[in-house]
Amino acid sequence: MFFNQPVDRRSFILSAGAGFTSLLSKRSYAALLNTETVFASAFRNDDGTYGVMLLGEQGNEISRLSLPARGHDIAFNPVKRQGVAFARRPGNFALAFYVDSRRAPVTITTPEERHFYGHGVFSRDGKLLYASENDFENAKGVIGIYDATGNFERIGEFSSFGIGPHEILLHPEKNILVVANGGIETHPDFGRTKLNIPMMQPSLAFVDLASGGLVERHLMPAKLHKLSIRHMDVSNSGTVVFGCQYEGSETDLPPLIGSLKLGEPLRFWETPIGELKTFSNYVGSVALHAHLQQVAITLPKGNKVAIYSMETKRLLRVIEKPQSFGIVSSESGFAYTTATGLVGSVLSQETRKFPDIAFDNHVANAFSS
Repeated sequence: MFFNQPVDRRSFILSAGAGFTSLLSKRSYAALLNTETVFASAFRNDDGTYGVMLLGEQGNEISRLSLPARGHDIAFNPVKRQGVAFARRPGNFALAFYVDSRRAPVTITTPEERHFYGHGVFSRDGKLLYASENDFENAKGVIGIYDATGNFERIGEFSSFGIGPHEILLHPEKNILVVANGGIETHPDFGRTKLNIPMMQPSLAFVDLASGGLVERHLMPAKLHKLSIRHMDVSNSGTVVFGCQYEGSETDLPPLIGSLKLGEPLRFWETPIGELKTFSNYVGSVALHAHLQQVAITLPKGNKVAIYSMETKRLLRVIEKPQSFGIVSSESGFAYTTATGLVGSVLSQETRKFPDIAFDNHVANAFSS
């Protein structure tokens, strides 16, 4: 199996109801009946249009949803059968969709002086949506707060305590948001141009969700100030594992993966120099496998997937996977998606090809019990 998470098809179909299944083709309905799990990824069509695809555990397509422009990551409500696909930076739209299709998707837009950074997360009760955003006129990161009980009205914001917040996660044990501040200043007037590389200051912040106040902030060491923290995953015990993208010289070989916990210092993980040379200083996605106690990272520029041990913090193996982007835990280990339209297992040759699309940066667990 490519995917395996604790969501059974019977509860999914019952919650979806006739409104969803009646809109599926016979082939897609059959795919839904025969899958135990549902996953999702943003993609680009060959004709230049964009969308989100729902996938079954075998990598089979269940359905597609159109997006107005390029998407990045997808957040899923832990209570409702509802997802939100975020625009890639510097987009200002997100699309909230209901997998039962009984209601039309809701378009979420940022205020004029904000844009999304491509990531978000729901509160545990599913009532609020938090999104990483750019206050570009003041060159600072914020976390937008949206009311998920209605039409996603924006009801507030708090500081990300850094510049360029990217992926955000809930701490598994505390009412705390974990924020990866990439440290890179951008402004929509300049597209995706990076404006402050000589002075960038990446950080990982723990923010109290009740007050919006800073609990802890961990800055990159001065000699690694060009090492942008972008993507991460968190274990059930609260260990945050993060991956980085380096904005310095291509000949430099900084560490690209590390971890930390509340109250403990940031720690980088060991990677042999010979392997690090092939990673191209760029981590795409990060996924933690709780049972195997392993972490997988995609290296789209290096055309690889690397597997690390959570226990030893050392590299276990590197597998050639051209243009791999998304990564997610699966029954046999990890599954991946690629910019060439592949869905496959990291540890086997089993793949499924979608010749008309290119998957984007992430693949998400659609639901968790």
